[in-house]
Amino acid sequence: MESVLMLHDGDAPSLVALGMARDMDPQPGLRLLHVVDDHPNARAHRQHARKQAEHFGLNGMIEVHGPKRLDTAGSGDVKTVSGGDSAVLSDPMRLMIAVRQAMRLGVGRVIWPIQSDGDFEGPARATEQALMIRQLVELEGGRPPVVDTPLAELTDREMVEIGAQLDVPWELAWTCCRGGDVPCHECRACRGRRAAFDAAGLVDPMDEISAYRLNIPK
Repeated sequence: MESVLMLHDGDAPSLVALGMARDMDPQPGLRLLHVVDDHPNARAHRQHARKQAEHFGLNGMIEVHGPKRLDTAGSGDVKTVSGGDSAVLSDPMRLMIAVRQAMRLGVGRVIWPIQSDGDFEGPARATEQALMIRQLVELEGGRPPVVDTPLAELTDREMVEIGAQLDVPWELAWTCCRGGDVPCHECRACRGRRAAFDAAGLVDPMDEISAYRLNIPK
């Protein structure tokens, strides 16, 4: 059985990628790696990553503290449903952490659930980043794992549609840029998630939960 390490953020792409991995092989040699950052939504991402791992019966998620992520826009919109431009600078660093961890564990494959909402340059950028890291590791004399990016070419709508086909528990995916118990429904990430579900003609269970708790219009 091949051992696999998934870089897991507790967000929507992570949830769908995890659902895809479990659908392909109900009992894979799969472990999750969560990189803890210092942003306001870090606690919520960590909690939801743990909830997703529990839902899929994956125990012992690895948690490590990574370098600070940069908010280039200065707006707090650090993480979007698709990992938008303001998070791009941190992606290679997080992938490098996953590759290093995989090598320590003797894992031959890393799943990187990066997703660019149909941006034509997104998949190419992800490939370049993975290749750059591979070359750096090889220059050091290491044997890096294979990096898979199963969501790289998907739009947000397509990702939601695949998640619906897999019947993933959307309420366990945290997308909001801010912290708290429920999403703010105002940041770019929340608006993007709403647009993706609307485009797919589906209702986001998180909206139902938020409306109930906050008594806001759905």
